[in-house]
Amino acid sequence: MDKSGLNQQTAYKYTEVGKNQFEFYTFQHLHYSVYFLSATEEYFSHIPNIPDNIFLFGFELLTKTEKRNIFDPLIEITVINILKWFFTSQSAAIIYLCNVSDKKQRHRKITFNKWFKKHNSELHFEKIDHEIIVDIENQYYISLIVQYNNPDKEKYLLSFSILAHDLE
Repeated sequence: MDKSGLNQQTAYKYTEVGKNQFEFYTFQHLHYSVYFLSATEEYFSHIPNIPDNIFLFGFELLTKTEKRNIFDPLIEITVINILKWFFTSQSAAIIYLCNVSDKKQRHRKITFNKWFKKHNSELHFEKIDHEIIVDIENQYYISLIVQYNNPDKEKYLLSFSILAHDLE
């Protein structure tokens, strides 16, 4: 483990490629991106008094492949390590919106919930989930993740509630 407490030996090496944007490659030569974008700029610019340290969190496979990916637990550990780094480097909240581009958002929600549940004893976060069902083919899953002891937690909860309402 390095001095930040992150387990780098069981994770892929990741590189910061931009402000709060990371990339890594797996043993299968798959290229992933993990990012934190300003939610204030993307979603909350029209709402006064919203904290500016709410981020949209996401990760995606950048490699285009037709092959079914083999289960790789190091992807989970790498993404969790990046989340840990992010929360230890700043006081913030994140909103996770499951990618809908390939209609696998429900699978992403289930996978991320498993990861979160498995690692939350070390993360000490609160995760609030919201599901938006437009119709049978259009379902959206979003989550707010904030540290239990964050002094701005109530502001984040209000912001998340407004976002969920706006998306419905």
